[in-house]
Amino acid sequence: MDGAQQQRGVKPGRIAMGLLKLAAAVALSWLVLRKINFPRAFAIAESLSPALMAAAMGLLVIQAMLAAWRWSLIGGRGGVPLPPGPALRLFMISLFYNQTLPSTVPGDAARVWGAARFGGLQAAAVGVFLDRLLTLIALLLLTLVALALLALQSRGDALLLAPSLVLAAILVAVAIAVRARDRLKLLLPGRAGALAGRIGDAIQQLFSSRDIFALGLLSLFIHGLGIGTFYVLAQGMALGLSPLGALITVPVVLLAALLPLSVNGWGIREATMILILAGFGIGRTEAATLSVIFGLFQLVLGLAGGIFLLFPMRGTDAKATE
Repeated sequence: MDGAQQQRGVKPGRIAMGLLKLAAAVALSWLVLRKINFPRAFAIAESLSPALMAAAMGLLVIQAMLAAWRWSLIGGRGGVPLPPGPALRLFMISLFYNQTLPSTVPGDAARVWGAARFGGLQAAAVGVFLDRLLTLIALLLLTLVALALLALQSRGDALLLAPSLVLAAILVAVAIAVRARDRLKLLLPGRAGALAGRIGDAIQQLFSSRDIFALGLLSLFIHGLGIGTFYVLAQGMALGLSPLGALITVPVVLLAALLPLSVNGWGIREATMILILAGFGIGRTEAATLSVIFGLFQLVLGLAGGIFLLFPMRGTDAKATE
C-alpha cells in the first residue's frame, strides 16, 4: 500500500492546481512547438539507432540506482536504516508518481511512507528532505558553473550574472538558516518547530560529516549521468553538440524545469532548451526534438517504476508512526 494513504481525501484545491499545471504545460508546449518543422523533427527522431537509445536508457537506469543508493546512505543519518533494495523500490515508485501526477509531492510522500517502516515517519521525512536538498545543491552548483561557462562564451554577458547571483544567494540562505535553526524553531508552532529543528540538526550533521565530500561527488556524478544521457541522444541525432555544450545546457534546463508552472517541466524545458542551444548553432526544430526525446526517456523510466507497485516490500519493521 505504498503511497495509498496520501491519496485519500484529495482536496479540490489540489485538483484545481493540478489542472492549472496541466493547462500551463499544454499551452507552453503549444507555444514552443507551433513553429516546429514536424517532418524534420520526426526524421531526426527516427535517426536514433537502437544501440544509442539503449545506451541512453541504461545511463538513466544507473542514475536511478545510484540516486536510490545515495538516499539509503543519507537516510541512515536521519534515523532510518533503509537497505538499498527497499530504497530502490521506493525510489522507482516515486519516479512513477512524479511522472504520472502533476506534482512531486505524492512521489516524496510514497518515499516517506515506505521508509517510515524502517525508522518512523518523522525520521523518514527528514531523510527524504536531506536527499532532495543534496540533489538541489548539486544542481545549483552545476548551474553556477554552466552559467559561468555560458557567460564566457557570450563574452561576459551581464544578463547571466543575475541568475548566478540568485543561485549563490540561495546557497548562502540555506547555510544561514541552518546556523540559525534554534531561533527559527522558536518562531514555528509545536510540531512544525520540532520538525524544523530536527531537519536543521540533520543538515548540520550531514554537512559536517567526514563523508559529505564523497556524497557531494556522488550527487554531482548522478547529475553527470543525466548530462551524459542528453549528450548521447544529441550525438544519435547528429546535432553536433559538444560535451561542453551538454554540460552548459542540461543543468540550466533541469533547474528551469523545477519551476512549479507546468507538469514535470513540459513546455518550460523545451523553451529553455531552444534558447540555450541556439547559442551552439542548433536550430529550433532540432532543439525541441532533442528536448522532447529527453523528456520521453525520463517518462518511460518513470512509468517502468510502476512495476514495483506490483511487488510488496518485505522485511520491514512496520514503524509508521512516532
